[in-house]
Amino acid sequence: MGTTTVICTSSAGPSCDFLVTVIAPAPPAIVTCATNKSVPVDADCQGVIPNLLGEVVVTGCSVTKSQSPAAGSVVDAGIYTVTITAENNAGEVTCTATVKVDNTPPTITCPANISTSLPLNTTATSSIVNYTTPTATDNCAGVGAVTCSPASGSTFPVGNTTVTCTVADAVGNTSSCSFTVTVLYNFTGFFSPVGNPPVLNTVNAGRAIPVKFTLSGNKGLSIFAAGSPVSGQIACDASAPPSEVTETLTAGSSSLSYDPTSDQYTYVWKTEGSWAGTCRQLIVTLNDGSQRVANFKFR
Repeated sequence: MGTTTVICTSSAGPSCDFLVTVIAPAPPAIVTCATNKSVPVDADCQGVIPNLLGEVVVTGCSVTKSQSPAAGSVVDAGIYTVTITAENNAGEVTCTATVKVDNTPPTITCPANISTSLPLNTTATSSIVNYTTPTATDNCAGVGAVTCSPASGSTFPVGNTTVTCTVADAVGNTSSCSFTVTVLYNFTGFFSPVGNPPVLNTVNAGRAIPVKFTLSGNKGLSIFAAGSPVSGQIACDASAPPSEVTETLTAGSSSLSYDPTSDQYTYVWKTEGSWAGTCRQLIVTLNDGSQRVANFKFR
């Protein structure tokens, strides 16, 4: 295949020539092109275009392959389209692959976790929280702006919210970091008749105990985490200061109520007669993620 020169001569000396060209039956076809590549850069933020021809599968007669930019070309950090050409004397076909020069993601540093409390004496169950935008650096120029979700200045609900921050460099390498914003109720401890640790509250088993507290305003009755409150048996601490629970109720169902006059919640804790002679810890987990406890000795 190709062009051949035919030379004709005679014994008398004159000669002539002509060309015979054998043409391929069809242009080549590219079965498989090269895959996209990502290569590193040096200290000057330059990289080398790799050889992609070895990955290219073609069919056809007497096919030659080439690429542009050529393999070994030194280029600045960036994204390059490499055109691969397969040709014979019947025609040519092309395909493309992308080479990303710079495969080092930027570095991003998030602030520490943030904890804040709801405004006092309100019914608010969310709070506006501002935070410092994370910083980002990159090995090459062109790092983009950091974006965070939820953004600084957003209204955060009570409990834990994960803030995720992301940054991209000039060639699309990305990095992210995260931190937690916690919005807490204003819980100041349990009120009488229940004493806070290390007090060991003494009470008759089988009675209902009014567990009183405030969150500085009416936050509704959906303030407990799922499955809370709970209690579990603990070892009795003889060194703990004892406190007699003088206010008890007839055992019924456990319940929660709010009194706007005193700005107090009351959780009526139904105890069991079988707890006599044991010590237990009441664990109240609020839906802000905080956990409050009180210790009891039953007789």
